[in-house]
Amino acid sequence: MVFFYVKIDYMSQGHYYRTMHYLYHMVPKDLVGDILYPLNKLKLLDPELYDKKTKKYQGREYQLELKVPPLNCLWNDVLHLSPIHPQEVVDTLKACGDTGPYTHRCYQIDPYFLDKELTTVFLYSKPKERRPRFEVPADDFIDYDPNKIEQYAHYSQLTKDYFCRMYADGKYPLLYHFVPHILYKGTINVSNLPIIEASIPAS
Repeated sequence: MVFFYVKIDYMSQGHYYRTMHYLYHMVPKDLVGDILYPLNKLKLLDPELYDKKTKKYQGREYQLELKVPPLNCLWNDVLHLSPIHPQEVVDTLKACGDTGPYTHRCYQIDPYFLDKELTTVFLYSKPKERRPRFEVPADDFIDYDPNKIEQYAHYSQLTKDYFCRMYADGKYPLLYHFVPHILYKGTINVSNLPIIEASIPAS
């Protein structure tokens, strides 16, 4: 089931209101079954697939051992969810120089589905040059509140500038650099989740 982006606003008594904000997880091309697993749990279930996925950490292997203090676990013991709508992702990439073709497909997840006791927000507010390489500062995590997802739902100028620098250098950017991460210490059944799709056509 694939849904395409439709922005819905409505006005009441002179104020604009928007539909609720969701969380997103990219649809893995190699997903087997209907369950999204944290990487370290996948290591036990499918070592071959785990090895394939950890290749994306080449050059930044230290991230595999980063700690998530609020959840008393490691970086890859959690699922990483984004508050950025897929349409905003592709619109920003295109504005910064992506010429396509590119399709961004994500599961749309109700933020109220997540157990707050198993969820935290990594603010990503400190660039690497301002923090130890092998450490995520404890003060860069805050409690998860599904009512506050909207405040994380748009790219900052810091991220947009990073995208533009990467394209100017002929490189492809990390899509969620400097974007708050919603970290969930659990699994998600995606069998009934809508898929949101947004694309940049070939220029």
